[in-house]
Amino acid sequence: IAVAAGVFTGQGVHRDLIARDVCANRARASVLLGVYFDASASAAARGSLTLYDAARPFSRANRRLSELVQHAVLARLSARGISVPDDGVRTDVGFGSSVTGADRAYGHLLILGPAKAGYFATPSTMPGALIEPLFLTNPTEATVAVSIRGQDAIARGLVAAVEWAAREFRRRTGMNCRLDLPRDDIALDRELATSLFRILQETFTNVARHANATAVKVRLAEEHGSLVLEIHDDGKGISEEQVSARSSLGLLGMRERALLLGGDVAISGAPGGGTTVRVRVPGRRHKTTG
Repeated sequence: IAVAAGVFTGQGVHRDLIARDVCANRARASVLLGVYFDASASAAARGSLTLYDAARPFSRANRRLSELVQHAVLARLSARGISVPDDGVRTDVGFGSSVTGADRAYGHLLILGPAKAGYFATPSTMPGALIEPLFLTNPTEATVAVSIRGQDAIARGLVAAVEWAAREFRRRTGMNCRLDLPRDDIALDRELATSLFRILQETFTNVARHANATAVKVRLAEEHGSLVLEIHDDGKGISEEQVSARSSLGLLGMRERALLLGGDVAISGAPGGGTTVRVRVPGRRHKTTG
């Protein structure tokens, strides 16, 4: 419990942050992205900042991911006519929690940082970045944060990350990854964009680990008022027993994400014919006028 008698507790905040890493690890996520809105004692403070941890074995991937996230979100905000200062990409040293003395001694963001004996034993196992795109204590940026334009811009930045994830998957595995995406951007709300990105990451992880595939095709489309994400690989094909196995946390996680959005996930395969993951969710678009 992070709150006691209406007040955040140091131990509660610590456990809450640890739980986020544990969930990402159990889901076997390919990357870990955090989106936090900032606050300051000064109403004049503003700007977007992305943080990464340089102490991890995959620090180079952390930095590259942070640069891509910072660029994509600011580019989308700018395209909406929203000017946000670029505070750059920095390491997370000194940006961690300061609730307790142990937090201050750790010196990293817990969601991204390394293990430390007696303090933190379950760090994330994948590259990660945390972006703070807006200050809620700045009147102008707070207005952006609650506006459709602002939320749409951040969501579009996350959708752009799908293309990055595909390119990174191709580089890391050597598999050919072909994208079939709409010619025009699809304006999604942030929850939907994030959930689809996480499902795509989990599918890529499964293909890399289990499919023995040489190629993957990703299709994103709008069909009859719904949004469809389809990933097909040319690998050995998933069996019916594997599809229905309750022990597969990754597949269960994908289904739960889609269900929370009012959609569903269909997974099918044939021996030697590859595996297809098809996600269908109601299309929740933001209006982009105004």
